[in-house]
Amino acid sequence: METTGILTYYNQVLTLSELLLAITESIRSLAQKGQVEQVAVRIEKRQDIIDQLKVIEKRLTPQQRIQKDIWKSIAHRDKNSIRPLVKSIRKVIEKVELMDLEIRTLVDHERKKVDGDLKKVSTNHALIKRYVPSRMNAPGYFSLSI
Repeated sequence: METTGILTYYNQVLTLSELLLAITESIRSLAQKGQVEQVAVRIEKRQDIIDQLKVIEKRLTPQQRIQKDIWKSIAHRDKNSIRPLVKSIRKVIEKVELMDLEIRTLVDHERKKVDGDLKKVSTNHALIKRYVPSRMNAPGYFSLSI
């Protein structure tokens, strides 16, 4: 694989990684606000970027298998261009991973809150069912306004 192809690969990965970071930041912001529905929409967009990253990786993998010593075949000047790209990609991915943990915590908190609300509703519903065995034969002292 020629060096320009490798540089193109890393530039594409960096661009997509930065897009991934931007979407992850917006997901975190929405999760902090409790806007869970919007989080789901953004997660779909985020998955599209991850799929694009996988496609790019699949294109490079066969070339790496053909040239096992790919790093040795790259000129020193080009290695100096690649290293900062790889370093930037790693930093972006680390940020995304940290935000993912924070998002997971926020979403879990929201889910537990909804579960708690659902239990309250279920408990109240159970109380109503106990006092009103059926809609057809409601007790005289209880007015069913539905």
